[in-house]
Amino acid sequence: MSVAEAGTPLDCQVVASRSTAGVWLGVVAALLVMRLPMSFLFLLIAPWIILMAQTRFPSRLRVTPLVAVEACCVVASGVAVVLFHLGVIADTGNSASIMLAVIGVTLVVFRSANPGRVARQVLNGLYWGAILVWLIGMGEIATGVKLLPLLYPGANTLGAVSKSRWIVTATYPNYNDYGVVMAMLFTAVLARLWFNPKGGAVRLGRLFILATCLAMVLIGGSRGALFGCICAVILLFVLNVRRLHTAAMGVRAFFWGGALVLVLGAGLNVAVAPEGAASVRGEGSEASRGDLLVEIAERFTALYRLFAESPESLTGPGELRAAVEQLLSTLGRRVRAELPGGGVLEGTAVGLGPGGTLRVRHVTPDHGTIETEVSAGDVAHLRGDVHRGA
Repeated sequence: MSVAEAGTPLDCQVVASRSTAGVWLGVVAALLVMRLPMSFLFLLIAPWIILMAQTRFPSRLRVTPLVAVEACCVVASGVAVVLFHLGVIADTGNSASIMLAVIGVTLVVFRSANPGRVARQVLNGLYWGAILVWLIGMGEIATGVKLLPLLYPGANTLGAVSKSRWIVTATYPNYNDYGVVMAMLFTAVLARLWFNPKGGAVRLGRLFILATCLAMVLIGGSRGALFGCICAVILLFVLNVRRLHTAAMGVRAFFWGGALVLVLGAGLNVAVAPEGAASVRGEGSEASRGDLLVEIAERFTALYRLFAESPESLTGPGELRAAVEQLLSTLGRRVRAELPGGGVLEGTAVGLGPGGTLRVRHVTPDHGTIETEVSAGDVAHLRGDVHRGA
């Protein structure tokens, strides 16, 4: 059906403009995955420029439930921040910017003449951006020349990357972040193998990329990325079986299959650790992984019961919080925190905030000595004297 037949009198220039929306967003998505300078700024601005420059198309997609869910999430998050984490409102700028960018991209997709095509173009941008990151990583392995010292000379992963030819980061400051991109690419390639099969050299190339992505995830040791690969295999398998045999797996089976991949966990360095971090072996313990798992489970159960009896003990000056602070070797030490968005904070870790954040005392040019609560980031110990409780 043509545009004129649909009852919307649009000239060819407008139609052409609408058809390029997904291409532009795909290019921005590729730049973002490659972590190139200004890429996030482009992602933040580009959707809104497209929305202002283009005519809105009526969409047949029913998005009311999606909007309702998103609105509930925004309201719940706002209430949680105000009631429980009021001190970190100043640090929510990055999250707000990300949410604004995602909303803009979503609006561009749903207001387009062909939402499915625009969404595929954005996904293609992510895919080819990840391919370029993979190529850079493969080039680092082949040549032994690493970009990390050039792009991020102060990164705390520099020692681990320089010691091994097989640990690479491409355009990222951390090999765990690189592993996440490889897990994304693994998922995309596996989906193309199953849902858009090709023969000959294309199939061989996809299999090679799939194998090398998994190998780099395993070599890098990112448990989160590895778990993402496992989840991708499970979910794509369910979708593929559902596609080929509609009656084989109903909605209930798919729901429970998806629920299996929701996991809350914590990382513990047993044998080796990145530069600046500690490990169980490095602290002199010879406990096996099984023994550690049993002891952690027993202690966690006891602490959880304490928390269940008195929740304020975690967020206030209670017994549990005091016990946690006594066990944190980070407190009183000089630290360097690499924050989401590329910011860096150096100072002395002095305690825990009301929401479990790390309070870092540091000096600023404008306000002198202040304390900042770090809720997310890579924290590494710096060499220097230990001032416990400073």
